[in-house]
Amino acid sequence: FITVEDLVGSVEVLVFPKDYERNRDLLVEEQKLFIKGRVSVGEDPVGKLVCEQMIPFESLPRQLWLQFSDKKAYDDSIEKVMECLKTSEGQDRVVIYLASERARKILPANWQVSCEESLLLKLYEILGEKNVKAVQKGIESIGKMN
Repeated sequence: FITVEDLVGSVEVLVFPKDYERNRDLLVEEQKLFIKGRVSVGEDPVGKLVCEQMIPFESLPRQLWLQFSDKKAYDDSIEKVMECLKTSEGQDRVVIYLASERARKILPANWQVSCEESLLLKLYEILGEKNVKAVQKGIESIGKMN
């Protein structure tokens, strides 16, 4: 049994030995985790969570949004942007947005990047900080991780 807590409260989690061994390196105090499971309500007035999956926050996929004011701005700087994106490989999708046209395009999977600070800093130089955003996706956006 482990106890996890967030800003709202705490809950006891039942972790089976096989799952514990597989995830023991994640079970560190102050580690941010999502724990998926099912609720077990027994004789206690407070239920327990039976762990089915542990997912560290940093493994959740993100989207990298790159905003251009219009098609002309896109045409003027897309070559530099793509050169920059080539230097990063990862699991994060890239979304290009043209503000005045209100057009959005998600780049194909072979253009996925890792939204690390070094990549973001390079893109800030090209597009400006207000036009580059890394957006964390929800836990629902990942498949079963075993």
